[in-house]
Amino acid sequence: MTVERIKIGGKTKGGEPVHLSPWTFEVPQIREIVERWLHGEVLNACAGETNLDHDAPIHRNDIDRDHDADTHYDVREIDEHLDHNRFDTVVFDPPYTKEMAERHYDGNHIGRKWEPRGSIANVTAPGGHVLTFGYNSDGLDGWDGWERVATYYFRTPNWSGYDIALSVDRKGGGAPIAGDVPKLTEQTTLDLATDGGSDQQQHTDTDFGGNR
Repeated sequence: MTVERIKIGGKTKGGEPVHLSPWTFEVPQIREIVERWLHGEVLNACAGETNLDHDAPIHRNDIDRDHDADTHYDVREIDEHLDHNRFDTVVFDPPYTKEMAERHYDGNHIGRKWEPRGSIANVTAPGGHVLTFGYNSDGLDGWDGWERVATYYFRTPNWSGYDIALSVDRKGGGAPIAGDVPKLTEQTTLDLATDGGSDQQQHTDTDFGGNR
C-alpha cells in the first residue's frame, strides 16, 4: 500500500498563493494525484465546477442543477439510476461537514456517511477504484470485498484549516451489493496528522489505476 503526505502550496499562474477552495480539484497537487488514478470509464459523483482531464468518458454527476453535469442525482441514491458494476473509477468528493455544505454548496449534504458510500460501491466495477476525500481516511477500507491500496494526506498551510485525506480502495470480484448501512468486517480510521511534524512518505509496489 502507498501512503504519502503531500504539502499544498506554491502559486497559481496569476501569482496568487495556492490554497484549498470549495472546488478541490483546483489545487494542482490534488488534481495531479487524482488524474493519475483515473482509468477506464469514470464517475465524478459530486462533480462541482471543476473538470478533470482523462482520455476516456467521465460521467459528471452533481445534485446542484446550476452545475454543468450529465446527471443531477442525489449521490445517496445514485445506484438506483446508474448501472451497478459500471465504472472503473469513481471519484467521491462530497461536502465533508454540514457546516461546509451550508457555507459553500447550498446546504446539499450527504447525511449519514455510510449511506452514500454504499451507493458508490454498487456502481463501481469489480477491479475498479473508489477515490474518497474527507477529513479522515475511512473510505471503503474494511468493507467486505474491498482492499485499501493508497492513502494520501494533503497538508494545508497552518492558517488555512484541516488537512485533507484521499483514500483509494479497490473493489474485489466478490464484493457484495451494499445496503443502506453495509456490514463492515473492520472499520479502520487513520487519524490525520495535523501537528506540523516532518513530511514522510512510505511506498510499496502499488500500481495506479491505469496500470492495474
